[in-house]
Amino acid sequence: MKKFIIIGIITFFILIIFIFLFLLFSEIGLKNKYFIIEEGKSIPTISNNLKKEGIIKNDFLFLLFIKAFNKDLKVVAGEYLFSGYYNIPNIIKILSAGPSNNIKKTYDITIIEGWDKYKVAEYFDNLGKFSYKKVLDFIDEDWKSDDNLMKFEFLDKNLESLEGFIFPDTYQIYENSSLNEIFYKILLNFNTKIFSEFSKYNNFYDKLIMASIIEKEAMLDSDRGFIASVIYNRINSSMPLQMDSTIIYVTRDRNNIANDKFLDFEYNTYKYTGLTPTPISNPGYNSIYSAFNPEISDYYYFINKQDTGEAIFAKTLNEHNYNINKYLR
Repeated sequence: MKKFIIIGIITFFILIIFIFLFLLFSEIGLKNKYFIIEEGKSIPTISNNLKKEGIIKNDFLFLLFIKAFNKDLKVVAGEYLFSGYYNIPNIIKILSAGPSNNIKKTYDITIIEGWDKYKVAEYFDNLGKFSYKKVLDFIDEDWKSDDNLMKFEFLDKNLESLEGFIFPDTYQIYENSSLNEIFYKILLNFNTKIFSEFSKYNNFYDKLIMASIIEKEAMLDSDRGFIASVIYNRINSSMPLQMDSTIIYVTRDRNNIANDKFLDFEYNTYKYTGLTPTPISNPGYNSIYSAFNPEISDYYYFINKQDTGEAIFAKTLNEHNYNINKYLR
């Protein structure tokens, strides 16, 4: 009888130890969870706050482990970042290392629909992260020496630049990220949100060029599909596109279109038929969708109303001139 009691006691303690170890080393998954420890806070207070924030499940075990193995633990005040899977010993190790060894500072960048490479370079320059020239050089040429970027199926060393592929969105960037790392994130987003959906279509790059023009010409989402139809109709009829945005892309001057349309350069769609050699902006999803799925129409002309930006379409030059007189004069 005594033997069974001893076995029972031993079994009980083994079970308690097993449960203790199971709870101690059970992991919690956390994603970008920030935790602030204020100056002068005691270990029990920190333990209680960790539990409230869902970083640990059992504050008693947390304190017990510290008392048993880290009784001289000193936690430095500051901001800690938890992103991954953690058990109690992991968390105590991070707290003992201090915030400077744990957190990676981040900042957000936002690429706006319709920005071209010059605006993107200016944006980074204004942030104080990279110079205008460094960003523009990367977009135009330096990206071609990055093996990771060249793995994207939609990129080719024969491309003139990354114009058109710098997908408009907000990106969270680590403080010390290089341009290679930043643009990898941007291009991965383009691959996920655009190329994965539209790569099945023929002439992907031409459609991207078209989308970049739509992005600059359309002021309302509801007009994009019909502006796409104007572009298709004019190309199919061997008519020049005659779109001001393609000239402004080169001249950077929207106030001198009347004279600049007579200049001789490939992006001048008053002088040359067909699409521009490259995209003229970085279009958003709606413009890209419209380039691949245009509305069906007989429109060949359009203007944008000055007050609302709404596009007014016309089938003939006479209708177009009437619209100009009615809405723009």
